Amino acid sequence: MKVKLQYTVDLEEIPNEVRRLIDLAEEKITKVMTTMSELSGEFPSSGNKTGVLLEKVPLMREDMYHADMILSDCMSIMSSYDLALAQKISDEITLEGQEGEAHEE
Repeated sequence: MKVKLQYTVDLEEIPNEVRRLIDLAEEKITKVMTTMSELSGEFPSSGNKTGVLLEKVPLMREDMYHADMILSDCMSIMSSYDLALAQKISDEITLEGQEGEAHEE
């Protein structure tokens, strides 16, 4: 059973958190590629490897699924990050405008 996690980090830490997640996805993809290279190097020339394929392919698919979910999370996080940055800039511009108006009075 899978559950969705939510946690809060400082806005400045978002790029580091996304980098960490991308590294995790890369580990999963690298694992799949290594297994795939091993399988393609030995199949079918080394006899009947049906059992090996039936064992390894589901594991590879699971790792690819996890990598895909991690990357999907990265996209969602970065989309929210972009919105938060835009809001922060907008708030700063509004504050500067209000301060300028106060000095004019």
